[in-house]
Amino acid sequence: MDNYKSIKISDLEIKTRGVRKKSLGEEIDTLAEHIKVHGLLNPLVVTENDDGKYEIISGERRFIAINGLNWSEIPCHIISVTNEYDKDAIRLGEKLTFESLSTDDAIILCDNLYRRYCDVNIVSAKTGISKKLIRKYVKYARLPSDEASKADYND
Repeated sequence: MDNYKSIKISDLEIKTRGVRKKSLGEEIDTLAEHIKVHGLLNPLVVTENDDGKYEIISGERRFIAINGLNWSEIPCHIISVTNEYDKDAIRLGEKLTFESLSTDDAIILCDNLYRRYCDVNIVSAKTGISKKLIRKYVKYARLPSDEASKADYND
């Protein structure tokens, strides 16, 4: 049974913490803003439990972000998996196949958008990225290459 449908938030549950061990904090706010601006680009992956509820296998961060947006339903891809090892394999595969954008690439893209729109507010509205992070990336993009290579992106 592989299908897609919108499921009530009250029928979705996180049974185990996902693969991620770090705190989600501010990145959830950024993700929520991105979803608010662009919608949910990738549905949650869930499996139906015996009680009619759905366990989230992949998409924990998206679920938490959407909870803050007061949606009543979330688009989901329903798969039939009951074995915990198979659930873990799917979780791990999702994490490993998702390619994160490098900080250098994010800086270049952010700077390109800023050069195009000349306004942090517009770039933030179009991307869902915080104004603070956009300013930071634009600042790094403007550094001479020898200074940029030594820059600490985390300050």
